[in-house]
Amino acid sequence: KEAGIRDLEIAAQKGKRAATDAKMLLIVVYGREEEYDKALKLIDELHRRYSRNFMLDMSRASLYGKMKRWDLAIRTYKQILEKIVSHTDGYERMRTEKVYYELANSEFQAQKFDDATRTYAMVVNGEDATPNEKANAHLWMGRMADTRKDRPDALRHYNAILELNVDSGIKSDAQRNIKKPFGNP
Repeated sequence: KEAGIRDLEIAAQKGKRAATDAKMLLIVVYGREEEYDKALKLIDELHRRYSRNFMLDMSRASLYGKMKRWDLAIRTYKQILEKIVSHTDGYERMRTEKVYYELANSEFQAQKFDDATRTYAMVVNGEDATPNEKANAHLWMGRMADTRKDRPDALRHYNAILELNVDSGIKSDAQRNIKKPFGNP
């Protein structure tokens, strides 16, 4: 593994045609190896060169999440949304609901539950959200309602999942939470 990483690092530093590809792979490898500072440095370098590549910003936000730096993840997702709204070159291709979904997850992890609920609602009501994104948003909104002891709201979200054409695992989670409120042993 170490030799493979070294080979990628050499290709990233000295390669002519494969340097960018090697750097992209290294971002993934460094993220998995918890070498976050190295990954962020490569993201910054590549983003200066490929400013239209919104996936570099998404990768940055994801890395902040892995680092449990929820404040930076939230800020980065919000910056991406601003670029989408302002039609910053290249960002108009990004699905807004995908960014909202990741933002809501970060807000949830940061224990900003009111913010997360509002952002998950943007996913649920969005035209371009995938059925699984909508279902997962409903699932977490239901779970947050259960923790607030608002069982009617929780059931509304869990039942909404059953109406969607989504992965069976998500439906199973909803059915389990219908039978027994989330957080109850």
